Amino acid sequence: MAVISVQELQKQTGEILKRVRKERIVYLIIEEGRPIAVLLPVEGEPIEEAAIETGQRPFSSGWAAYASLAEEIRRSWSPHRSAQAALDEVRR
Repeated sequence: MAVISVQELQKQTGEILKRVRKERIVYLIIEEGRPIAVLLPVEGEPIEEAAIETGQRPFSSGWAAYASLAEEIRRSWSPHRSAQAALDEVRR
């Protein structure tokens, strides 16, 4: 994994992104000597593996949770109630 500062990333964004895309390089981005982010190529399995490696849930499980919640809301939503009315209730 290559290490790059925020300042270097700002100055060389195009070149760095090209290396990520073409050479599959992963960057650890640091600010004031501390890691703040990881820049890696996006593909289905590698990004899932990176998320798991960093202790996060895989992204696909997050979408499944959203889909499940959307279905639950759809089933319980009254056809006579507007989204605006629901928002107004929450804001009170």
